[in-house]
Amino acid sequence: MLSTTQMFLIGLVINLFVIYSFPALSDGDKQKLFRFPKSGDEVRGMYQVIKSYTETSYWLVVLAFCSTYINFVSFCVPGSGVLAVLAGPVFGPVIGFTMVHGCSITGACVCYLISMKVGAGTIKDRFPEKFGYFERQINENRHNLFWYFLFLRLAPVVPNLLINTASGLVGIPFGTYVTASLVGQIPFTLIYIKTGMMLDELTTVGGIDFKSMLGLGALALIALIPTYLTKKDANEVEAELSDQKSSAQ
Repeated sequence: MLSTTQMFLIGLVINLFVIYSFPALSDGDKQKLFRFPKSGDEVRGMYQVIKSYTETSYWLVVLAFCSTYINFVSFCVPGSGVLAVLAGPVFGPVIGFTMVHGCSITGACVCYLISMKVGAGTIKDRFPEKFGYFERQINENRHNLFWYFLFLRLAPVVPNLLINTASGLVGIPFGTYVTASLVGQIPFTLIYIKTGMMLDELTTVGGIDFKSMLGLGALALIALIPTYLTKKDANEVEAELSDQKSSAQ
């Protein structure tokens, strides 16, 4: 497995290559691209610039999109949601979904590995209460960790930033983290792609519509069922053992 330093250097080389190879941007294009959009019109402006460059430098745009997205998620930089919305109209729904989902999982994995190496003290000091709550919840549900972690991915109980940075520190195995993330991120990616395909109707940036929230809530509850059943069985076994000890005395 690559070390944290090696991953950082690879990412740096890719980003430098993209910056060096990318066609010169006009001042107007720079103004549209290099700021966080606050309205649907600004997102559409970004789309027009990116789409125009795909006509002459398609694969370079793909590389720039993926490297930027992975960096945003890896280092917890705001902006990945805007890129996810743009992916559908720029690359098409199927390719856009594949790119966003793949980059999201890759960035989450890099974030997990980086936090394992350098993040312990920083994360605990910066989010002491949230980290403590997250750690307690994980410890209480280790008997069915995959399903509970999938629930966390689907429900906004714990901030996604904290999940990515703290999962390794609270003892969630990397395999469980990756598998649950692969499944749990699918609904969010679909929502982003769906939003992007209706870009002409977009008026605000950020947030999820009420219907999508209901759908995510339903999926989160379904994911929580195995955890509840397993915990119930464990409690029943514990109660039975306690009764047997009392009878023996």
